[in-house]
Amino acid sequence: MSSLEIRLCRRIVEQHFGPIVERVCTVILRKGRSTLPLICRASEISPKKVRESLFVLIQHGIVTYFDTEEKNRIVTYYEAHVHKITVRDCFPLFIHTVRAQLGLQCETVYREVLRHGLLNLATLLGNKELGLSGDQLREAWSQLQEAKVIRICREEDTKTLEDVQMKELDDEINRQGGLPLTAAEKTKIKRGLNAKRDAMYDESAMTGSKRKVVKDFDEVANKMSRVDGDSEQSHSGDVDFYCASYERPQIYLKNDALAMFMERRVNKAAGDIMRNLLQLGTRSSRSCKDESSEPVSQITLASQLSKEVEAVVEGKAQHGLGDYLELLAHDEIGVVKKDSAGGGGQYSVAFAKAGDVLRARVIESVIQERLGDGARRVWRILYHKSKLTDAQVAKFALIPSKNARGHLFELLKIGLAFIQDVPKTADHSAARTYFLWYVSIPKSASVLVQDAYKTLCNIKERRLVEANARSILIEKTRRLDVISGESQLSEGELSRVAQWQKIVAQMNVCETRIAHFLMVFKDF
Repeated sequence: MSSLEIRLCRRIVEQHFGPIVERVCTVILRKGRSTLPLICRASEISPKKVRESLFVLIQHGIVTYFDTEEKNRIVTYYEAHVHKITVRDCFPLFIHTVRAQLGLQCETVYREVLRHGLLNLATLLGNKELGLSGDQLREAWSQLQEAKVIRICREEDTKTLEDVQMKELDDEINRQGGLPLTAAEKTKIKRGLNAKRDAMYDESAMTGSKRKVVKDFDEVANKMSRVDGDSEQSHSGDVDFYCASYERPQIYLKNDALAMFMERRVNKAAGDIMRNLLQLGTRSSRSCKDESSEPVSQITLASQLSKEVEAVVEGKAQHGLGDYLELLAHDEIGVVKKDSAGGGGQYSVAFAKAGDVLRARVIESVIQERLGDGARRVWRILYHKSKLTDAQVAKFALIPSKNARGHLFELLKIGLAFIQDVPKTADHSAARTYFLWYVSIPKSASVLVQDAYKTLCNIKERRLVEANARSILIEKTRRLDVISGESQLSEGELSRVAQWQKIVAQMNVCETRIAHFLMVFKDF
């Protein structure tokens, strides 16, 4: 973990939870897995406040704990996760996505889940400030469950997956006698445990609740016969705690980005077809890291396609959808692939290739803003042609060699182009060496992510400076007499408040854009 990541995590935790929780979280981030006495000594905070801070961090999924036995006593270790902290800057994007996909009522409920970290329906129904009736809250809650935007909290959520797997492995070894095992025997046991876990429960907890695999059809019949008896226990699940699932909003955002990309590349009809193809193919997707979406037949896609989509080719709409799908499948970028010919053709989306395409598009925009159109053209040539010499780049770009060499060194300086030397002789003489230029999406992504982290830290620190400069005015606006209208602010104070609100709005927009930028490089 770099110092820049720790610096960013400190600012995010301080902005969301305050300075005391930030100090506790910073100690865990710097020290790694730590016990309670070690956290108290390093943070110089009382054990009571440290425990309360840990409760808050565990409730929001930032910190996990694991109990282990050491010298006949139970020791609890706490560990913080950087991704759970940095993803909090994406909450405005998630909220906007939930509102666009599910409606305003679901957005209101989703905000409450994000605000509490863990929330059950009974607590939600007791909140009268939301302005929604009980039936509306239950309906919105059910929609969020069905859309897999919220999921039930399990005991394993408070522990890291590695700790759970290590405990299961130790238990299985002890059950088999506790004898020393070879590496091959341990690998065999691990595979068996993973297969058992996947068969019994959904490991990623993408569903609203745990669902055991049904292997007996009589069980289904028994469940159907108990429908009437279950009405008395319809509200028994109100006490189950749920948390927000970050994977599903990220999938929605990635689908929108791919649809917009295809709309710019081809036309609006191609973008709409891509959006429907992703919607049908990602219903059971666990995360954006999946290799590909589920295959969707042309017949299924045609039945779900809106009538407003004009899939017309040469003035004829009879075979327009098939022609569009064939066009997308034969495109050189390789995002859409044809799996089989059944049902008019089975089509899926290659997420790995789609992520590279989106990242390349973002890198192009960065180069356009920093270095101009000439450097962008040079980068695109290297991206499509792989390794070239500077003379070859100049020939493909139709520009003088001097200009091409200047653009290449500018790209090398900011970490978006790289050079490899191929010597013709063993002495590695520069006069007898080929210098090949190339681009690498992973290397460039790591450079841009670090720059984005630095920019985001600067914005958050600037927010603190602006807030400290107006601390007296901000405290005055929060007074009860000012809020109720008993006391009034002067014209100068009102103008300063408006200026402060404008600054905060601009910073929020910048943070949200950088958060989406980071999401493209890290999660897509």
